[in-house]
Amino acid sequence: METKDYIPTTDKGFDTFQDDLIKGVLPNLSTWKIPQEEFDVLLPLQTDWNTAWGKAKNKKTRNSGDVEAKDEALKLYEKAIREFVQQWLAPNKKVSNEQLIKLGLTPRNTGSSERPEIKDAPDVSFSAKSGAVIEVKCRMKQDSSRASIHPDADGAELCYKIGQPAPKNEEECVKSIVITKATYSLKLKLADASKKIYGYARWVNLSDEKKSGPFSKQAATVISD
Repeated sequence: METKDYIPTTDKGFDTFQDDLIKGVLPNLSTWKIPQEEFDVLLPLQTDWNTAWGKAKNKKTRNSGDVEAKDEALKLYEKAIREFVQQWLAPNKKVSNEQLIKLGLTPRNTGSSERPEIKDAPDVSFSAKSGAVIEVKCRMKQDSSRASIHPDADGAELCYKIGQPAPKNEEECVKSIVITKATYSLKLKLADASKKIYGYARWVNLSDEKKSGPFSKQAATVISD
């Protein structure tokens, strides 16, 4: 069955949706364990949208430039919203289905998935890049030379911790995200340069968490500036 897109197709609908989303997420950042800096990425894009939409929605006074600016602001803002939802809301166990619905998002499927339980853990590696970026690579054990995603998984859950002491297991990691690509660029703060990052990953089934796989062995590297 085709899943209905949660992003409204009209400009007016999108304006209401984005406003409700921002207002709904902001007071829950701490409870939902969403980093402030990840949420803050949306705010300048919201400002650009509000400015552009404020001009373009009046058909009597707008010009073609106003419409083009609105379309560009919408394109950039929508892309950022989808990335934020995919990473911080859709897979977030602290956000209930009822809360997702209030935000205007698609609730998780609580039924049983036809996909089998995942038995193996991914091989995960960290590679430090300039600008406090960590290249994360996940692969199935049989794919010895290329990054890959398990065919029965929606992606990989990455749990990580910055700074010592090193975590003993994934439960001691303070941050968790879901990545849907086998190679992912994790952007960290420049202030964390020279610190060590530790992490674990597992294949996840977002429709039926009981079928998600076990966590990997620990990966670690030093963050570069």
